[in-house]
Amino acid sequence: MHRIVLFVLFLTTLLISPVSAQKNNKTASQKVTEAERSQSSQFADALREYYADDHLSAEKSFRKILSLNERHAPSYYMLYKIKKEQKRYNDAISYLNEALKIDSKNSWYKEELATTYDLVESYDKSAKLWLALSKEKPTMEHYLFSLADAYLNLKKFEKVIRVYDKLEVIMGYNDEITEAKKNIWLYLNKVQKAANEYDRLIKEFPSEIKYYISAGNIYLTNDYPNKALPYFEKAAQINPQDVQLQIAFYDYYKTVGNKSAAYNALLNLIRNRDFPVEDKLGSVKSLFSAFMLNITGDNLSKKDMLEIVTTFTQYQPEVADGWSFLATLHLIDNKYEEGRAALEKVLALDVSRYTVWEDYFYVLSRLNDFKTLISKDESVHELFPTNAMLLYTLGVAYLNEKRPERASELFKEAMPFAFDNFLLAKIYYMLGNANFELNNEEEAVKNWKLAKKKGLNSQELIDKLSKYE
Repeated sequence: MHRIVLFVLFLTTLLISPVSAQKNNKTASQKVTEAERSQSSQFADALREYYADDHLSAEKSFRKILSLNERHAPSYYMLYKIKKEQKRYNDAISYLNEALKIDSKNSWYKEELATTYDLVESYDKSAKLWLALSKEKPTMEHYLFSLADAYLNLKKFEKVIRVYDKLEVIMGYNDEITEAKKNIWLYLNKVQKAANEYDRLIKEFPSEIKYYISAGNIYLTNDYPNKALPYFEKAAQINPQDVQLQIAFYDYYKTVGNKSAAYNALLNLIRNRDFPVEDKLGSVKSLFSAFMLNITGDNLSKKDMLEIVTTFTQYQPEVADGWSFLATLHLIDNKYEEGRAALEKVLALDVSRYTVWEDYFYVLSRLNDFKTLISKDESVHELFPTNAMLLYTLGVAYLNEKRPERASELFKEAMPFAFDNFLLAKIYYMLGNANFELNNEEEAVKNWKLAKKKGLNSQELIDKLSKYE
């Protein structure tokens, strides 16, 4: 249906155009000749073939019309369309130029030709056409945007700026245009002019905080921090809680080396509920990773890192990673109770993290909380039935609670999944202990020997073998 509508509109336009009437200056009262009527009928038939996707027949029909009337511009235009769809752009351009020789004032033909020149990256030619079109219709935004793109591809950057200036006169100030102009000025290493683009917006919209921040960031990122600060300070008079402003202050203080102020700015950001959680987490995660690798340029102390992570968990308690970071910091200091509490927060939010389970089981073991460990038996078998470390730790808990039979079962479950010899050696050793508790001394000695064979060489093992072997 859409194609039929297009066909009717296009056909109507072409049939009533001065070109289709051969520009013979006839008045409406003059009769249409038989030849003209035949040509219109042939053209209509050719259009039907084109819109029926029979381009081969359509091309023959348009060529036939041109053989009878070489000044029939619409036929040249349709041949252009066929060749363009075939991606034979040089042929397409040639046909459209022929149409323009006949109908030189046809803006539609010019626009199509300019678009095709852009397509084949002949930007010098497209720029001339877009410029001509923009002079014919000075308020047509599309022509000016296309002209700017052509100049941009030709690397005529200051001409691009002038075109954008014209667009701003038509459209009013526009953030996207301002951003584009700023980027061009910075590419040309003209920092002052880049900032001036936002100075104009500040003058026009003095209460719009984002323009102060943008201007300040231009200076800050181009090694002019002293010029940046006044913009940030003016923005703070409007809204000191603005997230982007707090980020700007944080970046500014880091740039000028004021670590204390940067640290406080970061805490303010973490406390700011308008700061997107994913961005907030990204900042904390980056700092935490650098801290753990001891490569942070912020030289954060353990105390500072702990305050940052603690603040994050206070304001974003729903984010499991924050509690995970907090647990790690506590465990570094062997604060097992605090670490346990943080790990339990993680598991309450995301029970699927096996590395957290391993840390949690380690902490419970260090706290000798074997009853809590045993209470997790069902969860471990449901979530991680092949995790040798978790199964082993459960077995140790059962053994400490005087339940050697269940401990023995768990050690045997863990064995096929223990791909590390050291862990396997410990499993054999503890299985030997379970066998001993079950009064199966022969099996106990057998497993102790296997533990030694796998590399375990503790004094306790040596003593047991010397006594019972």
